[in-house]
Amino acid sequence: MRRGWPMQTLREDMRKWYDRHFQFVNGLAALLLTIALTVWSERYHGKTTIYSLLLGNRAYIYAALVSLYGSLLGFSITTVSIVAGFVSHDRLQLLRDSTVYDSFWRVFQSAITSLAVGTIMAITALVFDRDLHPRIAIFYMCFGVTVWCAFRIQASISLLGKMIAILTAPPKTRSGVDQ
Repeated sequence: MRRGWPMQTLREDMRKWYDRHFQFVNGLAALLLTIALTVWSERYHGKTTIYSLLLGNRAYIYAALVSLYGSLLGFSITTVSIVAGFVSHDRLQLLRDSTVYDSFWRVFQSAITSLAVGTIMAITALVFDRDLHPRIAIFYMCFGVTVWCAFRIQASISLLGKMIAILTAPPKTRSGVDQ
């Protein structure tokens, strides 16, 4: 039988569900935000606002995104290489033996994939979305990929932070004596 207030139990259940399905939820959130931007732009005359913001800035924005995604992609690949070296550490035995171990690697792989897609999308936008021939659909896709990448990077940073906390935690003690 469960204890606690019903709202606390519901909150805990929702948190557990989110922890199991966060990649799907974040991908869906990125998609919904992109759809919301598209609907606002197409139905509520937001396109003029977007065009005025992009006018004369497209090349700079897309070039900055290419640099950002490319750099983060390199850092993510390097991070996975470093994490792979530490995964055999004794303190990570519990992680290796757990059911979330595969999910652990999927988070990093997902970040790498999203950043690669983001880099390709930003290059595509840089080449095809021009002030003289604007392609608003490319901007929408670039926006969606940017939101998706942000969620994936956040998940990777969170996971990496937890791993660092495990690796740098003081050793456990027995009978008050440090090991």
